[in-house]
Amino acid sequence: QPMLQTCVQCLNSYQERNMVLVCDTMAFVIECCKSRHDIVRSPAFLQMMMPPLIARWNGLQNADDHAFVPLMEAMTSVAPAVGAAFEPFAPPVFAKCITIIEKALDVGSSEYYIDVDPMCVALDLIAGIAEGLGPAFLGLLSASNFLELLLHCLQFHDLDVQQSSFGCLGEVAKACPQYIIQGLASIVPECMKGMEQCFGDECVVDADDADGDDVTNVCNNAIWSVGEIVMKVGPGHMQHFLGPILNK
Repeated sequence: QPMLQTCVQCLNSYQERNMVLVCDTMAFVIECCKSRHDIVRSPAFLQMMMPPLIARWNGLQNADDHAFVPLMEAMTSVAPAVGAAFEPFAPPVFAKCITIIEKALDVGSSEYYIDVDPMCVALDLIAGIAEGLGPAFLGLLSASNFLELLLHCLQFHDLDVQQSSFGCLGEVAKACPQYIIQGLASIVPECMKGMEQCFGDECVVDADDADGDDVTNVCNNAIWSVGEIVMKVGPGHMQHFLGPILNK
């Protein structure tokens, strides 16, 4: 707790250049103790942690998307750790993630090489919110165009984006399976394409990924997300897809 108190104090005083270190430290400490619900979900912890984080977030409203990345990475650890207590803070955070993804997809449709870091971190944060809120996330999802955006992210040409997209898909499927049922006809084929990247006849390896780690990560996340979908939506909705999935 003293380490987190120090991080919170730094949130109020450090500038953007050092914010990465503060948020990385905060995320690491929270990851280490997130199973201690008596700590991370206590009123004292929430009162110490959330107001400075949200105040810093609100202070960046007119900033470049990159300025949000350290805070989003920290919140990706905070949201699952604090669970339902994150719900009051979720709407503006989720809305910003949607905006970042929309802007990246718009630029990426005309420019092949773009900085995808904000987009990936936004997807990771949405996954964290889904893990933290569980079924309570359904309202925000249903009022958004996230499913359409997620499908475009699954098809995006960058492997890091695909990796984050499949990870996000799996968490959303775990939390709110009823939300993705409407998109299964498009989502499951994309998952199968992700699986094919490693094991298909045409293994796709990025020129900058000599060891194939990125391809393997995409493939692993695609397989995991399909497993979560099958378990959560049930055999009735997945019956049509089971044969092709098993053949893969």
